[in-house]
Amino acid sequence: MEFGVATMVYYPGSTPRRAILDSQSFGFRYLEISYEHFIKYIENNDLMRVKELQKSIVEVLETTQLKVLQVHAPYGKVNYYMVADDVGLRKYATTLMEMWIEFCREVDCRTLVTHTGWAPPRVTVPYHKHIEIMLRKNIEFYRELSKVAKDKGVEIAIENRLERVFGITPKDIAAIVSEVGSEVLGLCLDVGHAHINKLPIPEILQRYGSILKATHIHDNNGEVDQHLPPYMGSIDWKTIIKAFKNINYSRPLIFEVAGDRVEEICRNRLYLLSKIRDILAEET
Repeated sequence: MEFGVATMVYYPGSTPRRAILDSQSFGFRYLEISYEHFIKYIENNDLMRVKELQKSIVEVLETTQLKVLQVHAPYGKVNYYMVADDVGLRKYATTLMEMWIEFCREVDCRTLVTHTGWAPPRVTVPYHKHIEIMLRKNIEFYRELSKVAKDKGVEIAIENRLERVFGITPKDIAAIVSEVGSEVLGLCLDVGHAHINKLPIPEILQRYGSILKATHIHDNNGEVDQHLPPYMGSIDWKTIIKAFKNINYSRPLIFEVAGDRVEEICRNRLYLLSKIRDILAEET
């Protein structure tokens, strides 16, 4: 079993360029390009700076032997825009996602990781009806986005959310995938989120392994989304790795570990992940 790393391990203390180069130095072969590097530009609606940063990432990747396995799409307000009643907001969400699909093509990446769309419930609508509305609106959004992704040769993997809203469980995501009916749409299993929400990860892998297209591997104390390296929280990693092997999951697992404001701490965490990678690879 192989492992890769998300560049968020160098956020905010350093740059994606440094994360990419140091990942190769520490023996990693696979990457996820994290969204965190772009947040301040998206919040300021500065799409020019977004494109400049994307271009710089493409340029540094061309100097390496690394393979970008996953790219994380924008999240946050855009997830509300995806299911908004306002046509203009939905169009903006689509524009952002299409920009990231094109970025996937530029870095020769197979899979775009996204979140479900979500809007707060209205007091006049029963909660179960609100969930039905969220499901329908997500199906509508992902049906159209999947067509764009397929034309570009990109897959979409919807991540199980941390928040206790629609999208918290793989079952929610599987419902979208089933209704959309596109081979390019599937699941990103975030192990840390599942652990916090007390979800049975081995059973999830058995049931939804057929639609699994991406992963986020990190640890926590079972209460807070700490994005720690494996073995630094309360997850039973021997059981988790065995569960992935039991379904013959063939793609590299991606460490999604938090960085720090101090660059040297980021570098030390990446070095630690390179050692944990070797330990996990030997788990049976």
